[in-house]
Amino acid sequence: MDKPLKLYFIPYLAAGHMIPLCGIASLFASRGHFVTIITTPLNAKILPKSNNFNVQTFQFPSQQVGLPEGIENLSGVTDVDSGYKIYYAATLLREQVENFVEQHPPDCIMADFCFPWVDEVANKFHIPRFAFNGFSLFTLCAMESLKSHPLPENASGPFSIPNFPDNVVIISTPFMESKSFVDPHLNIALKSRGFIINSFVELDGEKYVEYYEKIIGHKAWHLGPASLQLFEIASAIDSSGYDFIWVVPEKMGKENESEEEKENWLPKGFEERNKGMIVRGWAPQVVILDHPAVGAFLTHCGWNSVVEAVSAGVPMITWPVHSDQFYNEKLITQVRGIGVEVGVDEWNTAAFRDMKMLVKRDHIEKALRRLMGGGDEAVQIRQRAQKFAKIVPSVVQEGGSSYENMTTLINELKRLRDDKIFN
Repeated sequence: MDKPLKLYFIPYLAAGHMIPLCGIASLFASRGHFVTIITTPLNAKILPKSNNFNVQTFQFPSQQVGLPEGIENLSGVTDVDSGYKIYYAATLLREQVENFVEQHPPDCIMADFCFPWVDEVANKFHIPRFAFNGFSLFTLCAMESLKSHPLPENASGPFSIPNFPDNVVIISTPFMESKSFVDPHLNIALKSRGFIINSFVELDGEKYVEYYEKIIGHKAWHLGPASLQLFEIASAIDSSGYDFIWVVPEKMGKENESEEEKENWLPKGFEERNKGMIVRGWAPQVVILDHPAVGAFLTHCGWNSVVEAVSAGVPMITWPVHSDQFYNEKLITQVRGIGVEVGVDEWNTAAFRDMKMLVKRDHIEKALRRLMGGGDEAVQIRQRAQKFAKIVPSVVQEGGSSYENMTTLINELKRLRDDKIFN
């Protein structure tokens, strides 16, 4: 039976999770399969505009969790407690989703690992399930290695990831609070039929695919690529003399802010002295990165941003803030050699929390000069970054690694569907 598959995608209620999973959903839809994205009404409004998938919405339980109407996404909250309320509200969506799945069963569910209850729902109705969390495979391997070979409780300072394909050194130890949230979710995700990865094999590396599948015993499917301390960054840009585009949080760069407010995060005379553009709020990052004038990208190392920079061939200056970003930094700098570190040595649990240790302007300026200068190191980093950019278009085209992975996955899902029908 070669009829199209019926697929449900359930992205977590955060832009960094929704954008890549919806992008992967569009890839399946572009192959002629029936795709439905399950979310809430306000989140549906920020989905990529596309006619190739359906959207099913369910009411967000704002009142039940103590959130004001109109807040249905992590992007709308600014503190840890509200972030947990978003997560709790997501768990309360289960009953609505379960009823929908029972009445309209799909051939497969692909859900974010922040919905651990999807595992029980999928098993209840004998539906294949795949997990997604927006991490790189490299990061998943690092996390699983540290789970299997935990560091001593009083460990501090630099350490090498144990039993790992490369000698990767992490400057500081992960917060236990972060591990206590992520590890149980990973354990449930490992019960799925595989992790969906928004990346391509050539970036993560064949040895990490082998490590994940043989050592960890789980399948990974590469299908892609589908608040900083502002005054110190400004000072570093000011001293370096390089032109720039700098996107700042809207609350830190109000159009009508007073000179006194502005001087809290900008050196005096900064905008008059420098040839650059400060963008308040959102900016079209993909468009900017693709411009030939862009020489480097200062990034927090969120995986979406990393993939976008790699696709554009732009080398990175890495400034991780929390969770998987510290692992992504090491893939960028120590393993692939397509960026330099700014020198963050404080592992934070969430973007909402301020760091206690300030990254000084001289460290930022040094990283800028290392990457933007004309030395041998800068030339080699740029060459490696541009080499990846040449690979990216081919991986999602017929014959490429991600394209062929998707073809194999589609065939596997059809087999599972047809076996279920005939048995």
